[in-house]
Amino acid sequence: MPKTTSFASTSPFNVKDGSVQRLSEVTLTSEFSSLSVPTESTVEGIRVIVTGYQLGTQTTPPAGQVRISIDENEDWSSYKNINELSFPSSPGAIGDVSYGSATDLWGKEWTPSDANTISVEFSTTITAYLDAIQVEITYALPPPPGITIQSGLVKLTSGKICINKPI
Repeated sequence: MPKTTSFASTSPFNVKDGSVQRLSEVTLTSEFSSLSVPTESTVEGIRVIVTGYQLGTQTTPPAGQVRISIDENEDWSSYKNINELSFPSSPGAIGDVSYGSATDLWGKEWTPSDANTISVEFSTTITAYLDAIQVEITYALPPPPGITIQSGLVKLTSGKICINKPI
């Protein structure tokens, strides 16, 4: 399945560069407007990747929670916990944690237009140091159109042709 990915549209979480920002008991909303899901595709799943670390081994909730929305003021998904056990827990060990998956639609139906302008809310009750927030959208393209031949000759030099009778 094809994928498209983008970092947050707003600084400081718009680039994975190792310059972390301290967040403690905070809710942070980021918008993603540079995704490129083709208009004729079907959204298969959405994964949010957060890069950073937490202090200590606090894991309740593990490194925060994430929810997503088409419009950041309404219609939010439910919060999700991270897929991994926890964030890296030392300042020198910046790493990624993810929420959702290539087959997770977060309880919503997504059009390509919706997915191209997604908002992500990261909420934490611990002290976390974030470097970047990224969204990865997996989508399926429609099958290519069939070929209709009214008359004439088709010469095949390699491969195969499957002929289906119309229903």
